Amino acid sequence: MKKIVLMMAAVSIFAACLPAAAQSDEKFPCYADVTGYAERNVTPDTFYLTIVIAEKDSKGRISVENQQRDMLKSLRSLGVDTDRQLTMADMSGEYFKKKNTLLTVQYRLKLTSSADVQRVYSALGELGISSVTIRSVSCSKMNEVRNEVRIEAMKNAREKATMLAEAVGQGIGACIRINDYSRDVAEEAVMTYNLRAVKAANADADFMLEDEDAPEFKPIKVTGNVNARFVLLGPEGETIR
Repeated sequence: MKKIVLMMAAVSIFAACLPAAAQSDEKFPCYADVTGYAERNVTPDTFYLTIVIAEKDSKGRISVENQQRDMLKSLRSLGVDTDRQLTMADMSGEYFKKKNTLLTVQYRLKLTSSADVQRVYSALGELGISSVTIRSVSCSKMNEVRNEVRIEAMKNAREKATMLAEAVGQGIGACIRINDYSRDVAEEAVMTYNLRAVKAANADADFMLEDEDAPEFKPIKVTGNVNARFVLLGPEGETIR
């Protein structure tokens, strides 16, 4: 009996909400739903690398400590501020027979130019540290660019709504709903460069890339994608009901 009463109460609440929702939708019964789009290509200027140092790469002949020391020396010779740009991400040990432990250490390195990326790849490759990959790329002004592209997308949506309304002798008023689906795509730039570096490493024992010029990263595509709803106005600017 108690379950039946609770179910009836829930149905009553739902039914009571329906007129309110309908009234909200009918406040502006005539509207234009449009999508707005804008895009911009941004050159990446921030690069995050993952560096893995493992004793198993040298079959235990070179300790992680020695590889770490050599890596730090090499990075500093390239002008990298290892105190600020390099952080240890993880350390683990793998146990083999005779209970010998081969350590693996993972670092994250932040660089600010594609030329530095190539120099680091080459320098670490010469030390036998071949597990170097780009984790992600970004732009130092990404938030600013995202906001600008969103604004352009909204302007595009309003232009569309205005054009469509004017085609039937009407106008548009307030925007009463906005859905934002904007995003940016940087994965392609990361995958392209990592694949290029792997091919070069397999083709050349010195782990040099294809040429000595700074590598060209594909730009990050930042898109503004919105859905907007505008009130339709009559020929005299009145709200249509």
